[in-house]
Parts: sequence; structure tokens; C-alpha cells
Amino acid sequence: MTTETEPFLEVERQKVERALKRALECLLPSLPEELRGPVSHAVLASGKRLRPILCATSFLACSRETLPDTDWADSVYDLAVCLELIHAYSLMHDDLPCMDDAALRRGVPTPHTVYGEAATMRAGIVLIPLAGLQAWRSAGRLGLGPQGCGSVVRILSQAAGVEGMVGGQAMDLLGEGRALSREELNELHRRKSPSHCGSPTRGSGGGRTR
Repeated sequence: MTTETEPFLEVERQKVERALKRALECLLPSLPEELRGPVSHAVLASGKRLRPILCATSFLACSRETLPDTDWADSVYDLAVCLELIHAYSLMHDDLPCMDDAALRRGVPTPHTVYGEAATMRAGIVLIPLAGLQAWRSAGRLGLGPQGCGSVVRILSQAAGVEGMVGGQAMDLLGEGRALSREELNELHRRKSPSHCGSPTRGSGGGRTR
């Protein structure tokens, strides 16, 4: 990473961090008490936040001429952080003993070592529909309309669900203890790759509906 991009990425990362905190303020009250801790732990863990940064900056670049003012700019980042919620889920489950069995991530105890496996597994699962709810609400604030909001949630769900991340983790588990063919390995990597990064931008068509 070049020194020229570092200041920009840090400014963008701070915008994402604020959006993540706003998202949790709205989403956590709907969760059982036992799931709030592991969800917060995973979502607010340190990271580069490249997925939502790429999403937000792409959206803004495509919509620059249609932006009326900066009053709704925060909603762009509120939409983009649905990707980070999906990413947090994937890390929670990847770190479980049945998968990578990781006790630390970036030097911080992983959620299951703090809150237990059962709570972490359920908290990871619930982050997928929470990401969809976050996407729906944020897209609505951006004026995308019911059809645009639905497209955003549909594309995100496809990328995160059995056709994407969830399916990739299932293939990962089923592949334990045996050699995967090249086709199986490519498919596993395709599903677990961050193909959801552009989901909100694709679903929105890059701008608002009037």
C-alpha cells in the first residue's frame, strides 16, 4: 500500500467505523442479550474496512452528479457497512473450532473464546439477516425506492447465502480430510471470495431513483 493512499484510506476507515457504530445502535436492541456481546465483539474488531470503503467510494463516484448535498452522505456508508456485517459473520464462523479453530485474530481473542461456541455460532448466523435489514433501511434513506431496495437485498443475500459465503463455508467443512479436485477448490474459493463487495452498488444501479 503506497503512502499516497494511506491518508485517504484512514479517513474513509473512520467514516466506516462511525457507520458501524450507528448500525449497531439500531440493530442490537432487536437481539437477545446473549447475542449482543459476540455481535459487537466481531463487528467492531479492528480491520482495514476495505470492502465498505470500495463500495462507498464506488457509489459516490457513480452518483456524484446526482448528489444534492452532503446531508445524506452518511447513508452511503450506512449502506456500505452491510458488507462488513457479512464479513464479520464469516470470520466468526471461520474461527470456530469446527473450522480453523483460531483463538486469536489480529492479536485479539476470537468471539467463541470469549462468549462460547454456541452463542458465537448463533450471533454469526443472525448477522446475515441483520445485514439485509441494514441494507434495506439505508437504501431507502438514499431514495432508491422499493424496487431498488429489494435489488440491493437480493444481490447481497445471494452473495452471502448458499450461493456464496455460506455455501463456501459448507464446502470447506465437507472438504475436511480429503483432497479436493481443482474444480471443487476453485468453486470453494469463488464462493468464499468477497464477491459481495459490489452488491449494494450493483443493486442500486449506482444512483437514486426519482
